[in-house]
Amino acid sequence: MTIKLSWMGHPAPGQANEYGKCVTQNYVKAKEWYEKAANAGGTGGMSDLAHLYEHGLGLTKPDYEQALVWLSRAVSLNNSLAMLRLGYMYEKGWGLGQNYVEARHWYEKAAEAGIPTAMIGLGDFYRDGHGVQKDALKARELYQKAAKAGDPEAKQRLMDMAK
Repeated sequence: MTIKLSWMGHPAPGQANEYGKCVTQNYVKAKEWYEKAANAGGTGGMSDLAHLYEHGLGLTKPDYEQALVWLSRAVSLNNSLAMLRLGYMYEKGWGLGQNYVEARHWYEKAAEAGIPTAMIGLGDFYRDGHGVQKDALKARELYQKAAKAGDPEAKQRLMDMAK
C-alpha cells in the first residue's frame, strides 16, 4: 500500500515516518521529509528536523550544531515548539553550555504561546530554583495551567507537590 503524503512545507509525512504511523518507522525518510518541509519554509519541519539532530535519530550521533541551526530558523519565525526545544537544549547544555537563565527565557516564550510542556519545564525551574529564585507557589500555578490544558505530567507534578 502506498500512501501519498506530500503537503508542501508540512511536517506530517516526516512525522509518519519518525513515529511509524501508517508506514514503517524510518528516521532517514523522516529526515528527508522534514528537510523538504523546512526548505519550503515550514517551521514545523524545521523544529522536527532539529529534534532528529538533537537526539541523533537516523544519524550516527547527535548533531547539536545542526539542531541549533534549524531551531534558530524556526524560532525566528515564532515557532513555539522550537522555543521549547531551544530552552531544553540550554537546560541540558547540549551544544551550548548549560544556561538556566537562557533556558527559562525560551520556556517562558513557549509557555506564553500555550505549550504545556514549557509550563512544566518553567514550573520545574521555580520548584528547583534553576535560573530563578525558588517559588513553590509560582511552580504550582504553572503546573495547574498545564494540567488545565490536559497534560498528565503536570497533574503528576501537582500530586507530588501535595505529598
